[in-house]
Amino acid sequence: MTALELRQKEKELIREINNDANLLESALKYVKRKKRELKNIKCQFSMEELENELQLSEQDIKAGNVYTQEEMKKLHPEWK
Repeated sequence: MTALELRQKEKELIREINNDANLLESALKYVKRKKRELKNIKCQFSMEELENELQLSEQDIKAGNVYTQEEMKKLHPEWK
Protein backbone atom coordinates (compact mmCIF):
# COMPACT_ATOMS: atom_id res chain seq x y z
CA MET A 1 0.00 0.00 0.00
CA THR A 2 1.42 3.37 -0.97
CA ALA A 3 1.67 6.32 1.42
CA LEU A 4 -1.18 8.02 -0.43
CA GLU A 5 -3.42 4.96 -0.16
CA LEU A 6 -2.56 4.69 3.52
CA ARG A 7 -3.58 8.32 4.10
CA GLN A 8 -6.85 7.75 2.24
CA LYS A 9 -7.62 4.72 4.41
CA GLU A 10 -6.77 6.75 7.50
CA LYS A 11 -9.22 9.47 6.46
CA GLU A 12 -11.88 6.86 5.69
CA LEU A 13 -11.46 5.33 9.14
CA ILE A 14 -11.77 8.74 10.80
CA ARG A 15 -14.96 9.48 8.83
CA GLU A 16 -16.45 6.11 9.83
CA ILE A 17 -15.70 6.60 13.53
CA ASN A 18 -16.73 10.27 13.44
CA ASN A 19 -17.88 11.40 16.89
CA ASP A 20 -18.72 7.94 18.22
CA ALA A 21 -16.72 7.53 21.43
CA ASN A 22 -17.76 3.90 21.91
CA LEU A 23 -16.75 2.97 18.38
CA LEU A 24 -13.44 4.80 18.78
CA GLU A 25 -12.70 3.01 22.04
CA SER A 26 -13.57 -0.37 20.50
CA ALA A 27 -11.37 0.33 17.49
CA LEU A 28 -8.43 1.32 19.70
CA LYS A 29 -8.76 -1.79 21.84
CA TYR A 30 -8.91 -3.96 18.74
CA VAL A 31 -5.82 -2.36 17.17
CA LYS A 32 -3.82 -2.64 20.39
CA ARG A 33 -4.80 -6.31 20.77
CA LYS A 34 -3.87 -7.10 17.17
CA LYS A 35 -0.50 -5.35 17.57
CA ARG A 36 0.24 -7.47 20.68
CA GLU A 37 -0.75 -10.63 18.83
CA LEU A 38 1.40 -9.78 15.81
CA LYS A 39 4.35 -8.94 18.03
CA ASN A 40 4.33 -12.53 19.36
CA ILE A 41 4.38 -14.11 15.91
CA LYS A 42 7.91 -15.17 15.04
CA CYS A 43 7.48 -15.59 11.31
CA GLN A 44 4.78 -14.74 8.83
CA PHE A 45 4.41 -15.96 5.29
CA SER A 46 1.67 -15.48 2.75
CA MET A 47 -0.03 -18.58 1.39
CA GLU A 48 1.79 -18.03 -1.90
CA GLU A 49 5.15 -17.95 -0.10
CA LEU A 50 4.31 -21.09 1.85
CA GLU A 51 3.25 -22.94 -1.30
CA ASN A 52 6.45 -21.86 -3.04
CA GLU A 53 8.59 -23.07 -0.11
CA LEU A 54 6.72 -26.38 -0.11
CA GLN A 55 7.37 -26.87 -3.83
CA LEU A 56 11.07 -26.07 -3.37
CA SER A 57 11.29 -28.50 -0.46
CA GLU A 58 9.63 -31.27 -2.47
CA GLN A 59 12.09 -30.65 -5.31
CA ASP A 60 15.00 -30.89 -2.86
CA ILE A 61 13.67 -34.20 -1.51
CA LYS A 62 13.31 -35.64 -5.01
CA ALA A 63 16.85 -34.50 -5.86
CA GLY A 64 18.23 -36.11 -2.71
CA ASN A 65 19.16 -32.81 -1.08
CA VAL A 66 18.25 -33.97 2.41
CA TYR A 67 19.87 -34.47 5.82
CA THR A 68 19.27 -37.18 8.36
CA GLN A 69 18.16 -36.20 11.85
CA GLU A 70 21.64 -37.00 13.18
CA GLU A 71 23.26 -34.80 10.51
CA MET A 72 20.95 -31.93 11.45
CA LYS A 73 21.85 -32.34 15.14
CA LYS A 74 25.54 -32.03 14.21
CA LEU A 75 24.89 -28.98 12.05
CA HIS A 76 22.73 -27.35 14.72
CA PRO A 77 23.74 -28.63 18.19
CA GLU A 78 21.17 -26.33 19.84
CA TRP A 79 18.43 -28.50 18.27
CA LYS A 80 18.22 -31.40 20.67
